[in-house]
Amino acid sequence: MATSSPPTSSSTEQHVTVTDFALANLVPDSGTPEFMAPEQLSDQVVDARTDIYQAGALVYTLVARRPPFSGTREEVTHRVMQERPSDPSTMATKVAWQLDWVIQRALSKDPADRFHAVRDFMDSLKLGLQESIGAPLGVAKAGVAKEAWSGAEMSLGLSSQFAKPKPAEATLAQKAKLIAPKAPEPDKPREPAAPKTRVLFVDDEERILNALRMLFRDEYDVVTASSGAEAVEIMKKDPVAVVVSDQRMPGMAGVEVLREVKKSSPRTVRILLTGYSDLAALVGSINEGEVFRFVKKPWDNDDIREVLKEAAAVAAKVAPPPAEKLQAKKVAASVLIVDTDNLLAKGLQRMLGNDVTVLEATSAADAAKLLQSNDVAAVVADLRAGGTGVISLFKLLKAKRPDTLTVLLSDQPDSEVVAQAINQAHVHRFLAKPVNAKELQQHVSEALKRYASGFSQGGAALSDRLVSNPA
Repeated sequence: MATSSPPTSSSTEQHVTVTDFALANLVPDSGTPEFMAPEQLSDQVVDARTDIYQAGALVYTLVARRPPFSGTREEVTHRVMQERPSDPSTMATKVAWQLDWVIQRALSKDPADRFHAVRDFMDSLKLGLQESIGAPLGVAKAGVAKEAWSGAEMSLGLSSQFAKPKPAEATLAQKAKLIAPKAPEPDKPREPAAPKTRVLFVDDEERILNALRMLFRDEYDVVTASSGAEAVEIMKKDPVAVVVSDQRMPGMAGVEVLREVKKSSPRTVRILLTGYSDLAALVGSINEGEVFRFVKKPWDNDDIREVLKEAAAVAAKVAPPPAEKLQAKKVAASVLIVDTDNLLAKGLQRMLGNDVTVLEATSAADAAKLLQSNDVAAVVADLRAGGTGVISLFKLLKAKRPDTLTVLLSDQPDSEVVAQAINQAHVHRFLAKPVNAKELQQHVSEALKRYASGFSQGGAALSDRLVSNPA
């Protein structure tokens, strides 16, 4: 519920108060349907995601100056159940696509499609507002609350009571300087422009594709596809250097797209884009698609620029060297197991045979000591043996020994940990426990082969080497 307190005699400030969160199940049937979630109108189970819907409806109203749906009670009820509201940007042109995306996701008909936690909703909402306003949002102090909100209204073009200050009128001489052509430099020959890196963006939402195209068109040769099938056809005809694919798409999910890209163009750098805390997608992106990075929607423009810049640099260097220059390393045949007991190490030793040395450590600190004195091809670590310490160990390996590949195990996988493992530690594989023995053997054997050859066809190991040790 939102209420506005009237100004007092000593102050003209107005405040908006939002109350009744986590009380969605107490809203009676006679409540205002404009702010009721579909499950409330159909007598289904309500939970925290119902509160997120109501908060989304409130934000929609504040931004668009109208509720998501209007009409008679019967008309509003039907629209809440069946229709998608118009994007707020159609009523407030300065609303960025990120804010549209956040609000529409909060207003999803199916609770499973909304934000899974209030914190995720708040973080995404903050980013959407920042992109719309064009400035970072700080924590407003009591004395400047009015000014902060007024500035936000003015930046979004929502307020008529605040007028933007007009810039000082330029003099005639200043205007002449702006339009006067620059003097040519005849003695300095113009260098031909370097070809742009070709990047393919895949998303089923046209507005997101347009936003990506506008953001990167000056830096890259941008290609777009509105479905996974279209992206696969583009890659077959004319492969690109970098592919950025959304995860949640009808027909073919992002992980499937990246898997097909890997088959047809293994040296293409692959990035997974998703707004959902979807562990299955993250695990698949490591174990099947071999993504270079994971980017969360709605993204921060500076962050995604940095990811694309790094991916383009890797793509420029991932070229197959001449066959005669490929020199195989001596097989190190050493695997380090980091676990609280020795069962995993014993089992892996039996599977790999005596030709492979299996080292054991019970903590990340012990593992670091063994790595200083041993040539290790792969590290298999259970999160139980150190949690964040294991992730820190993997980060150190990526920076200091990028040839050593890493496999992460966990019996209680957390999507944020997996995302961190992809983006910061460049983990090679992730396996949920109980571990499939044959699958683990396959991943470790593959890691040993890659380490021995010193060459990976567009996989994570080569990407790590190029980023950590640029030529």
